[in-house]
Amino acid sequence: MVTVSRILVVGAGIAGLATAVALRCRGFTPEIVEARAAPPAEGAAITLHGNGVRALRALGVGPALDAAGAVVPCSAGPTSPRCGTASHPASGSPGTC
Repeated sequence: MVTVSRILVVGAGIAGLATAVALRCRGFTPEIVEARAAPPAEGAAITLHGNGVRALRALGVGPALDAAGAVVPCSAGPTSPRCGTASHPASGSPGTC
């Protein structure tokens, strides 16, 4: 069996950080390297659909996600014919999704 002595994750974006968390959950100690000295101002918000939320919960960051996130019940928009359907439930507030 191969013994892994070092794992290097290149990039501290969402994919690199998620990879590092997943590796730590499996007993590894990855090292993350990033070209930027500080996080950029752009990209400060992301939209996660169901699979992304489930993946983050599986990584154990559900409580942090709940604390920092906001639920957007319908991404179709209040005037969309899809609003209020099973795939885009309305929020219950008149004129909003």
